[in-house]
Amino acid sequence: MIVEDEFLIASFLEQIVCEFGCHVIGTAKSADEALKLLQSHPVDIVLMDINLEGATDGIQCAILMNRIAPIPIIYTTALGDTQTILDTSDTNVYGYLIKPFDKQDIEAALTVAISRIKQSAKQASIQPPSGMLHLGRGYIYKIEERAALLSEIW
Repeated sequence: MIVEDEFLIASFLEQIVCEFGCHVIGTAKSADEALKLLQSHPVDIVLMDINLEGATDGIQCAILMNRIAPIPIIYTTALGDTQTILDTSDTNVYGYLIKPFDKQDIEAALTVAISRIKQSAKQASIQPPSGMLHLGRGYIYKIEERAALLSEIW
C-alpha cells in the first residue's frame, strides 16, 4: 500500500514498486483512506508519507494500522530531522526514505524490508522442542538440565 497525498509522488512510487515486481493494492491520501484500504485488503508493507491530508499524520496512521496487524512501514518523507526519525521508532519501521529519492533508493529500501520480513517469518517458524527455550543468537536453554547450550539449529 502507498499512503501519499502528493499525486505525482504516489504515481512514481507505484510505478517503481510495480517494476520491482510487487503489487500495489491501492494508494491513499489520508490516514482514513489508508485504514479503509487495510480493512478490505491484506497488506504486506506500506510506503508511508508523514505529512498527509487530514488531521492524522503518517506516524499516527502507522500506529493505528499496527493495532490491526503488525505491518512493516517504509517512510517516504521530506522530514529528516532526528526527532521525527525517533518518533517513528515505535511504528514497526522497516525503512526511511528522505525526499527527494530515486528509483534506486526505493528498490534498496524494498529489498531490505522484504529480506527482514522473510527473515522474521523464518525465525517465527523455527521453534525449539518442548522443554527448551530459545534464547537467541543460537542458544537454547534446556529446562530439565538447567543448562544453556549453543545450537546450530536454533
